[in-house]
Amino acid sequence: MVIGSMVRRIVRTNPEAATGETYDALMSSIERMELVLKDVDAFISTPLPVMKLQRIDDLIEAELEASNPQLQEKSIRPIISVSNPNIMAPVDAHLLRKAVSMIIREIIPSLAGGAVLHITVYDRDRDIEILFGEAASCGRLCDLYDPRLESRHWSTSLCLSTAHKIFTDHGGKMLLDPDSRTAFPILVRIPRSSF
Repeated sequence: MVIGSMVRRIVRTNPEAATGETYDALMSSIERMELVLKDVDAFISTPLPVMKLQRIDDLIEAELEASNPQLQEKSIRPIISVSNPNIMAPVDAHLLRKAVSMIIREIIPSLAGGAVLHITVYDRDRDIEILFGEAASCGRLCDLYDPRLESRHWSTSLCLSTAHKIFTDHGGKMLLDPDSRTAFPILVRIPRSSF
């Protein structure tokens, strides 16, 4: 952030320095670093959830609407399916939306332009399951910190770590496929009752 401030100050006093590929690459790198630092700060200061009974599909749809610019950039079409309407669980609405946002941010680069992003919400007896993507079998899915994911570069993602923390703070789980080349599909389980 200090480097970014210095470069911006130099450009204000010497506007002709703000031209060319080198300047563009420098500013692009600085802006990416600033975003990562903001994400790290947000991860560190994530509060514990304040639970309130919420409609899960409404929260997901609201976050998809907020993420629409990023989805439209690659013409990704989200399709949300709900096994039963009005599925509710005690969650912190703000934190759950943040976790969904982090998952979407992680998934977008791995999808081809024009792809469909399937999100399915299942009503299980004790849990609500949210599946991002499609999985033939959920039996092999494992936790983000499972040793089977150590060789997967995406498993160290700040976005996934933030989402994982939020879901575990809710008493839930976030499971991934150790055989996948990307962080996709992702299965989230949220308890139906407060723990």
